[in-house]
Amino acid sequence: MAPSTSKSLKKGQQRTSLIQGFIEEAGNRLPQYKKQIDAVGPVIVKIADTIDAAYPYGIEGYKKCVQLWELAQPYNPQRYFPLLLGFAMCFFGGSFVTLIAAVEAVRLSIWERLFAGIKILYQNYTIAEAQSKKDDEVDADGNGVADVLEISDRDLLTRKLYVFARSVDPQQVSDASLTIWSAVLAVIATLRIHFAQAITLGTSLGEMAQNHLSSVTQPILQQSLPAELQKWVPVANGFLFKFTGVIAAWFLSRIISGFHAAVRGASLIVTNALILAKEHGIEVFDPQSPKATALSMAVAFLGFYWQLSNGFSIPFPLNLLLLPLTFAEWLLSFLVSFS
Repeated sequence: MAPSTSKSLKKGQQRTSLIQGFIEEAGNRLPQYKKQIDAVGPVIVKIADTIDAAYPYGIEGYKKCVQLWELAQPYNPQRYFPLLLGFAMCFFGGSFVTLIAAVEAVRLSIWERLFAGIKILYQNYTIAEAQSKKDDEVDADGNGVADVLEISDRDLLTRKLYVFARSVDPQQVSDASLTIWSAVLAVIATLRIHFAQAITLGTSLGEMAQNHLSSVTQPILQQSLPAELQKWVPVANGFLFKFTGVIAAWFLSRIISGFHAAVRGASLIVTNALILAKEHGIEVFDPQSPKATALSMAVAFLGFYWQLSNGFSIPFPLNLLLLPLTFAEWLLSFLVSFS
């Protein structure tokens, strides 16, 4: 083993070397794209540096959350999660249409296998990480300097890939990766179906409106365009109606999804509130009774009215609290739009 010199190997330096080795190897394998690969390399390094700088704060925040969670155990905090989830769905579900649809797609298909797959990948990652740390201390030539400090970036990448391949269970990693990829495909397929339905319905609505209102809009367009561009009037007129129809269909889809989220959220709120009340010795009616159903519908209509009156937006400061969900919604919408 190398002495303390090897311990001076910083994780950030090794990560940068691995990235540079990967970029070098990619450039050699794809010479026709070497200029673009070399250009994007510094950006990847900066992103990795940012993640590396934020990592300690994330770990510290996680530890604090674990401590708070342990302190709250006497109060059985996990019983309150369905209430919070129900509240978010009931009053803000229309703002997370894509996210809710994605979660539903996973929940109804491979949720249990997905959770098991993520757990298996994490277990293999911890094993590989431990072996990599041991490899960082190896000094085979006995010169007092760790071997990983004396090799090129490309050789370091090859060495670490070998350590990874030697440490993990390939069958477990393969099966877990396929499960996660299946979940991704299920989500994308479900969301694209929803997106395609809105486009199809909107186009149909636009065509029907065009058949009845073209006599009004087409003369306006003819007056707005010069003579040499009059040939574009029918195309522009059709695009205007179809675009408006798609916007209307998308808004109607959001209304339907918002109402669905309000009903699901209200059911979670009422059911779990009644269970918690009973656990604390408060005599209430049964969660499956008609009274509970009526109360759920009342809460659902209240939540849906709140969503509709706010234009399916989240007011301040709740928008800051739900910012991670908003980011996930934007990311999923982007993936569906450009997949």
